Amino acid sequence: MFQPDTFFDTTCNINCYFEQNGTAGPPILLLHGWGANCEVFRSTAEYLSKDFRVFSLDFPGFGRSDLPPQGWSISDYKGWLVRFLSYLQLDQVGVIAHSFGGRVSIKLAAENPNLIGMLVLVDSAGIRTKATFRAILVQRIFKSLRWLSQRRIIGPLVNPLYSSVYKRVASPDYQSTSGIMRQTFLKVVNEDLRDFLPRIQSPTLIIWGENDEDTPVANARLMEKLIPDAGLVILKDAGHYSFLNKPVEFCMIVKNFFSKMSA
Repeated sequence: MFQPDTFFDTTCNINCYFEQNGTAGPPILLLHGWGANCEVFRSTAEYLSKDFRVFSLDFPGFGRSDLPPQGWSISDYKGWLVRFLSYLQLDQVGVIAHSFGGRVSIKLAAENPNLIGMLVLVDSAGIRTKATFRAILVQRIFKSLRWLSQRRIIGPLVNPLYSSVYKRVASPDYQSTSGIMRQTFLKVVNEDLRDFLPRIQSPTLIIWGENDEDTPVANARLMEKLIPDAGLVILKDAGHYSFLNKPVEFCMIVKNFFSKMSA
């Protein structure tokens, strides 16, 4: 049975929602991806709660948590997570981090190695791929149309074309955000974390869907190569949400991995 709770961060004066499952065993922290919340890990939390104390959270700006006070970077989210773990009096916690949550956990593991005992990266974001010439050209056209659409005289004529290009070029995550969270999105996606990977000391398991189109398997192989103590599991017939596509297989793999924490 999950227990809902809130954490009030006095540093930035925001309330954040989290849940606890299980009352005994080593602590496991579940970090969701962009646009999601702790409910995406509900079945995983219930499965692991038989042997672990499982904490699932809503990052600031997602789910039932407050918005951050301004556009946050990955470092801002990492700092908030450090304060959250301090509030719970947790260290050497096991972490399962999906997509955006992987970004935060990579920086946390690299800069605060005392806090993460073992790490599972699931279809993690964090590696920027080099933009192709075509992508650069499209972005420049898009920015030019955006500028023209804001001009008083020519704007009404350009707006229909700009709207059409916007729907094709802008990512769904970008289109679904506004205000503070759009500022946050731009800060987050523009940071490449590959230089942090060799600094991760925690034993790391990388789990990936073979059909992931958001974060390609090539990124998983690069993470495995750069993280000193890492192993890779690729789940067949699974996509970016591999833990939901293959829930039984995923839960068995992570339970076996974290069993070493209680050994």
